[in-house]
Formats: sequence, structure tokens, C-alpha cells
Amino acid sequence: AGFTVLMALYIKDDPDRFDRALVSVFANTLSPDAVLIVADGPLTEALEAVLARHQAQEPTLKLHRLARNKGLAMALNEGLERIETEWVARADSDDMNRPDRFARQAAALVAAGGKLDILGCAIQEIDPDGTPLAVRRTVSGHSSICRFAARRSPFNHMTVWYRVALVRQVGGYPNIHLKEDYGLWASMM
Repeated sequence: AGFTVLMALYIKDDPDRFDRALVSVFANTLSPDAVLIVADGPLTEALEAVLARHQAQEPTLKLHRLARNKGLAMALNEGLERIETEWVARADSDDMNRPDRFARQAAALVAAGGKLDILGCAIQEIDPDGTPLAVRRTVSGHSSICRFAARRSPFNHMTVWYRVALVRQVGGYPNIHLKEDYGLWASMM
């Protein structure tokens, strides 16, 4: 089954980090069927320049623009309406993906034999100069995820793959400031 990388972008995002994030998506060993960027309102000239350069180089990059900033939940929901694949791989506009992220996650979905609706992994946090900091791990298995979710988000949102149909079924991302993803996982549970 195919997958689309879904990413939101807004005026305060750092152009250099956004560029690195896109490079890490397109350099992956498994290419997505599409990369959909939702521009949440007007962007800076520097962000527009990064977008234009990648659009010229990458035919799978699609852009959906919102005339005004609506917030992360609304931007992602607008993107969800335009997804044509079975799966979404979430990515943030300021995070780098490991070169084998998509291949490893796709393999994990295949190994699960269709029994998963959402899949995530650990992240390596790094400071702005590139120094590795902590590794943020989560739990696996439905009951462990439900128990963990009582205390904090059970998934690192920028690592998640989810079934588009299920996310649409639960109404998409709830508009809860800074807890959009956590709210979605709770709805999916």
C-alpha cells in the first residue's frame, strides 16, 4: 500500500531546518508516493525559496496553501482531505528523518500482516548545533500504549504512520493547541 508524507509549514518555521527536513524525506531509501506540504498561511520569502527549489526537483512534492494561518490541526486536516494513499507518514518541517525510516516502517507494517493502524518509533533529539541529546522512546502493543497514554503522548508524532481511513473516521486532528497529535491518538484508541 502506498504512503504520503504529510507536513505542515508556517511563517515562523526555520528555512534551513525545513530544507534539511525535505532533503531527508527525498533521500530516504524508500520513496513516498507523494509529499504533501500544507502551507498554513503566508510564508517568508526564504521558505518560499526552499519550496520552489524542491518543487522544481521533486515531482512527487505537492503543495496546498491556506490563505491564512488556521493552526496545526486545521492545516493537517486540510491535508488529510487531499491524501490519496492508504497510509500517511507524518513528518515535521524542522526534523530530519533517518535515511531508512520509511523502508523500516513499511517493513514493520508488512510484518504485522495488516493488523496495525498506527506505527511510530523512538526519536534522537539533537540540539541546534547537531549535538545528540536524549533518545525519546515510547511503548508498543495496544494495552501498553493505552496505559502510557494516561500519562503522556504514546507516540512521537513526527515518526508516525497511520491509516488515513481510520483518522478520517475519527474526525481527524482535534483543534487542541499543542496537543493535536495526542488528541488524535486518544480518538484512535
